[in-house]
Amino acid sequence: MFTLRQKEIIDASIRLIAERGIQEVTMKNLSREVGISEPALYRHFRNKHEIMAGVIESFRHHNKMVPEEVKELELDGMEKLRRAVSAVLKKFAENSKLSGVFFSEEIFHNDSELTARMSELLNDYREFFLNLVQSGMEDGSFRSDISGKDISLLIMGAVRLLVVRWRLSSFSFDLVKAGNELFSGTISVIFKK
Repeated sequence: MFTLRQKEIIDASIRLIAERGIQEVTMKNLSREVGISEPALYRHFRNKHEIMAGVIESFRHHNKMVPEEVKELELDGMEKLRRAVSAVLKKFAENSKLSGVFFSEEIFHNDSELTARMSELLNDYREFFLNLVQSGMEDGSFRSDISGKDISLLIMGAVRLLVVRWRLSSFSFDLVKAGNELFSGTISVIFKK
């Protein structure tokens, strides 16, 4: 989908946003970060908007966060969901800068097209988690007296809050372990049938 140079530019954009903020993602700063001239940068992306669209698309393709194969495992819905959450947290732990951008979707609010793309991406994740919750309701591993949409939203919110707390603590704890503890404790106690 992206050339190697485009991926390098997108990765540099993610680093700049995570380390110094969206205002630092300029063509000048990116060209310096990547080590090419500004005119050369324009051969790969026409403008900053196109780069930011590439950042969002990289979340979808380059860093596929929830493995689809989780759905096919011969496990109950609760365990599938736990593994999916663990996979997401592992991806963030492996690339902490990614978490700084993924959970800062407000950086795209000044552009309605980018906002729509980010919203679509988040809806895809919500739908994925909702499907796992619904399969858990069908197999009896989740309570059925609470809306599946509410359960998936609460789980996504818990994941988001955990990742933000991890970032604010300067990555001082094991994110995957904390996520497993959160899931085994609070989430399974609240939502288990």
